[in-house]
Amino acid sequence: MSLADIYFDKKSYQNAQAYYDSAVTSLESDYPGYSDLYIKNKYLTKLVTNLNTIEHQDSLQQVAKMSETERNELITKLIKQYREEEKAKKERELQQRQQQSQLTQSQFNNLQQQNSSSWYFYSQTAVERGMAAFQRKWGNRKLEDNWRRSAKSNAANFEGFTQAEQSETKQAGEQLPKTNREYYLKNLPLNDSLMEASHEKIQQAYFNVGMTYMNDLENNPKAIEAFKELNERYPDNEIQLPSYYYLYKLYKEENNQAMADSYKNKIISKYPQSNYAKVLKDPEYFKKLEKEQNKLENFYTETLNAYENSNYNKVLQNAEFARKNFSDSTYLARFDFLQTLTKGKTEDIITYRKSLNKLIKDYPGTEVASVAKNMLDYLNKTELDQLRRHFADNKIRKENSQTNGSEEKKDHTEEQKSPEPQSDYKNEEEAQYYFVVIANTQKTDIGRLKFDLIN
Repeated sequence: MSLADIYFDKKSYQNAQAYYDSAVTSLESDYPGYSDLYIKNKYLTKLVTNLNTIEHQDSLQQVAKMSETERNELITKLIKQYREEEKAKKERELQQRQQQSQLTQSQFNNLQQQNSSSWYFYSQTAVERGMAAFQRKWGNRKLEDNWRRSAKSNAANFEGFTQAEQSETKQAGEQLPKTNREYYLKNLPLNDSLMEASHEKIQQAYFNVGMTYMNDLENNPKAIEAFKELNERYPDNEIQLPSYYYLYKLYKEENNQAMADSYKNKIISKYPQSNYAKVLKDPEYFKKLEKEQNKLENFYTETLNAYENSNYNKVLQNAEFARKNFSDSTYLARFDFLQTLTKGKTEDIITYRKSLNKLIKDYPGTEVASVAKNMLDYLNKTELDQLRRHFADNKIRKENSQTNGSEEKKDHTEEQKSPEPQSDYKNEEEAQYYFVVIANTQKTDIGRLKFDLIN
């Protein structure tokens, strides 16, 4: 932790993160100041992760831009280097085991000389007898993990691979070993779309680095450096507007009014309709925006109450008013949703379905579109039942709206009735009837046909 503090004071953040991370892992959570240490490590980890992303993507792009011959030579060199490192590692491990074995044997001999106890492992005869008994039961087992298992899954037997490489291959769903050429090719951006995705990762990482320096580590010069490098490398990046605004704020905090004004003018000239430009031109803009937002919220609440009270005419009127007078897409989606629900209550299913489809099309990826999709799926599954209920409701409303009329008019009507035509079918309203319709699906609106048939 002391080393981490030294590196942090020197603003060597990558080294500081490595030592803070070790300290957080080693210390108990009740250590004094542990929570502050944990938060600092969290911020530094976020910073280092994004710095590593930039470095990694730059390396991948550099290799991707090589000729195939140069790339193959580099991969051959990396594989050779990896094999040499693994060989040296195995030799070190063997040497350490030999030294440990010699030390253990020396300690064992000293104990035998110093202690005449009857402990099992001090008796060579007892040890040999125990070993013979073990081999009778288990056989001559190799000293390794899971030695009790008689059948082991066969690991991939790559020629010349070490056991570590074979283990590495089995991890993460047959991950390629570092001795396989494909291991070095799989993440390279070798086509235009992959190269574009790689550049986008670098842009976002630069922006995240700037935000971490500015908000978490309170290092304004480093934050300025990150945002400027983002815009110098990518003059037309999609996050240029917020990065300009943060550069404006950072230079203002650093009392560099000339540079602050420079970025202010860039925002106003290049992004005049943005909220950033509006607030730079009018410091009271956000207060006005908040007031407008409250007005919109109240109007939406009023419309929602109208829907819940079955005042459907008002819902439709309010939704139309909102569409003409407001621009907030989130609230417009909600107003359109209420309008669609109202159509489901007051119009036929064909219109209702079209409204749901329009919601999904107009507001893709939003919560409103997700709910509309679920409702559309349910409607498609229960369409006939919905139509029956809709028709029954219409029939009841129609019957209730008709007046009984005078007895004289009723008698007159009965006199004017023409006799019912003869039919082979009985008029039993509660009975089930079956029918078949043969339709040309290219010329017929099947949804409309279903609705007409139910009616």
